[in-house]
Amino acid sequence: MKKLVKILLLLIFNSFLVNSKSFVKPALEFIHITNDDGLSENWIRCILQDKLGYLWLGTNVGGLNRYDGNNFEIYQNNKNDSTSISDDDGISCIYEDKYGTVWIGADNGLNKYVRKTNSFKRYSFAKIDSNKNNSIGINCILEDRMGNFWIGCDKGLIKFDRIKEKFKIYRANQKDSNCLLGDYITTIFEDKSGQLIICTPGGSFLNDKRICTAPA
Repeated sequence: MKKLVKILLLLIFNSFLVNSKSFVKPALEFIHITNDDGLSENWIRCILQDKLGYLWLGTNVGGLNRYDGNNFEIYQNNKNDSTSISDDDGISCIYEDKYGTVWIGADNGLNKYVRKTNSFKRYSFAKIDSNKNNSIGINCILEDRMGNFWIGCDKGLIKFDRIKEKFKIYRANQKDSNCLLGDYITTIFEDKSGQLIICTPGGSFLNDKRICTAPA
């Protein structure tokens, strides 16, 4: 009798194993897309899928790629065309705002993609640098729930008015604890309460609407 019970338990256990295998999720499958498929470069620094379904890929030295699922369109700098993207080297971030406008941050400034003309408008923010160095590296972009447009760069935090095309710069000030902890902004995040968290190599800063403006 005990032997029969053991056999029945064994059969039930084996049946459970067989049935459980049918519920196991299949392994993830990856499709490789490289420069053999038309990508300008294999080193991808950032990626975004916009509201129209296009996949935007920013490369290290190959410019910006737009992928429709079949073909790539490559955007690279043309020194003779001011409506081309500002830089091929260092596409660091891609962001789509609530209006469907795609913004591209590069190692030498900000670019706005103009869909109607398939071109770009450049913003260098050159006045930020007191040394008159035109190279302002853009690291991250965020549009908060109030519609404010924030840009994290290597020289501070920028609040950009997209309509008036004017900006305000926020910088670190060791004498004021309400200021940023550093001028090199790596990430900007908005929490559930609407507060901004600005990250720097020196730590994170919680913006509780008292953020200061250090002299530029």
